[in-house]
Amino acid sequence: MCEALSRHGVDCTLRLDPTPANGVGPTLLAMAERRSAELLVMGGDGHSRLREIIFGGVTRCVLQQKPLPVLLSH
Repeated sequence: MCEALSRHGVDCTLRLDPTPANGVGPTLLAMAERRSAELLVMGGDGHSRLREIIFGGVTRCVLQQKPLPVLLSH
């Protein structure tokens, strides 16, 4: 993905992190804040309502707390 973005002049850095203990959504938002990000781009993946109720959801977490603009692709 970073290679494709770089062809269009987008500065991209790939980071692989282990699954965080406090959840993916809060971790994404904390990483964006540490990097002073101006935009968070993410894909939205749908799950059943029951699964969302039990496990929560990254998309919902980010959209509820969004401290920065979010570009969401589904």
